[in-house]
Amino acid sequence: MKKHFIVLIILTSIFMTGCNETTLNYSNVYRDDYNTGGNIDFEYQDMTHTIYFGGKNQVIQYYLEDVAKGWEEKGNRVGIKIYSPVSLNNYQSGYAYINNEKLEWSEYLKVYDGSFIAYFYPIVNEEKDEITIKLLWEQGYQEQTYYLKIKQGSIFENMK
Repeated sequence: MKKHFIVLIILTSIFMTGCNETTLNYSNVYRDDYNTGGNIDFEYQDMTHTIYFGGKNQVIQYYLEDVAKGWEEKGNRVGIKIYSPVSLNNYQSGYAYINNEKLEWSEYLKVYDGSFIAYFYPIVNEEKDEITIKLLWEQGYQEQTYYLKIKQGSIFENMK
């Protein structure tokens, strides 16, 4: 009985500490430098980690493929950037998911003067108006989850 109790304590300890992963504070989220998406409203709610774009009669711009930017598909896009809350030592071990699509660090992370910034440009439309972004800055930290939502009444520019 004593052995079972010790095993239970060890398992509970591992579960409660998240396998020694460090929890980071969430960073603020900003629009990307080029205001991808157009002249539309942007709001970030740090309590819920929710990003809002658009609003009634606001037009979200349409973009063609752009290999230089890593955009393999055409469509309506919005752009955000998130600064790392800490200096990273092994950023190559990080990853992100946009909905269920995994991105390697080289697809979203840029380094400027020692600052690490994650850039995301998801495609949005009437069917994809809510997007989940999961971000692991580097192994050993807990994954962070952000929610991107397009406000009702937003218009998606159509370039067929």
